Amino acid sequence: MVSKNADATDILVVVAHPDDESFGCGSTIAYAASRGARISVCCATFGEAGQLAEGVDLGGRKLAAVRAEELRQATHILGARCVEPLNLLDSGWDGPPPDGSLCGIPNGDLVDKIAVVIAEHRPSVVLTLAGDDGHRDHLRLAGATEAAFNRSAGVDASLYRWCLPNDLMQRWAEEMTALRPDTAHLALEIANLGTPRADCTTVLDTSPFLMQRREAVAAHHTQTSPYEGLSADLAVAFLTEDYLVRVAGGRAATDAGIRFFGP
Repeated sequence: MVSKNADATDILVVVAHPDDESFGCGSTIAYAASRGARISVCCATFGEAGQLAEGVDLGGRKLAAVRAEELRQATHILGARCVEPLNLLDSGWDGPPPDGSLCGIPNGDLVDKIAVVIAEHRPSVVLTLAGDDGHRDHLRLAGATEAAFNRSAGVDASLYRWCLPNDLMQRWAEEMTALRPDTAHLALEIANLGTPRADCTTVLDTSPFLMQRREAVAAHHTQTSPYEGLSADLAVAFLTEDYLVRVAGGRAATDAGIRFFGP
């Protein structure tokens, strides 16, 4: 059982792959850690299906092992205190999901695994990704985390999802089309992703943590950052405000005396 500090808010961040905590909700983690929250990151896979960035040499090591190290480095940079692996396989973007992968195991088994971690950590806040980028692992994990939260969390706990604003996804698509007209079909798919700002319950100004976020993103050197190649203005727009949807609860995040998630 994880020891508790009555004066700290405990946050459990549940993600699918190494780099989700940095490419995704990294600024939110840094924001909360700066306000005294105790943050643990539960990562479902080690991302062995991820595409290796150009020019990266693994030196004979397995990609999963290198990405596990990157995850530990990045979470330390952001201010999280520990990593809890679920030891599932990466499903990849498409095709039949491998046996034992996040999308390849029965959903009930996935919910059970997450519920065990929630019960051990007893967080007052659970944070996961919305899956609004279209990745099937992110979508599967978002639903399973909500089911596990409903089963395991206390009445004062809160569940949040980190989101990608749809209007920023549209700007991304426009830039892609202008730079590479041959990607117009992909740009159209991207433009339909994300969450409308009106549906978000919480907006965080994370601009003070921009350099910290970028350092955590850079720790995942085997992967290509989704912000690479964007115009400076659009990259900063993605990295200096975080958008959350409160799915359940809402009291613990404000009553703890650390107003980092409350409306």
